[in-house]
Amino acid sequence: MELIIALPVIGLVVAAVIITRLIKRNKRLNEKLSWFQGTYLHKGGATTMMPDVSSYHLFSSNGGRDWCALGERQEILGPVEKIYPGLLAHLDGMDALLDHVKTHGAIGSQGQVTSDEIGLLKKAGFTVQS
Repeated sequence: MELIIALPVIGLVVAAVIITRLIKRNKRLNEKLSWFQGTYLHKGGATTMMPDVSSYHLFSSNGGRDWCALGERQEILGPVEKIYPGLLAHLDGMDALLDHVKTHGAIGSQGQVTSDEIGLLKKAGFTVQS
């Protein structure tokens, strides 16, 4: 009778230990994944707004502090500012412009284009004429 009760209890204890270890392992793996996703960054795309740049593939191994341009075979060509001067500023300007539009709507949607919006357009590489 005691053996009949002891076996399921042992099984539950073993299952609890295994589940606890799996939960801890999953947490560690998620932490590592978050670290890698925040440290090893990629940007890639195409632009017609930059002279001498049609498509680009960029890589950072330090969370975006330094960026390198990559070639077609993923070889490092060099620092992005040396290979594609002004590209990062253009991309940052486009990101700021898109964030503004997502928050405030289309440029000029308030009845006129504001000086802040003109600044955002210029930083993104657009020529603004009045």
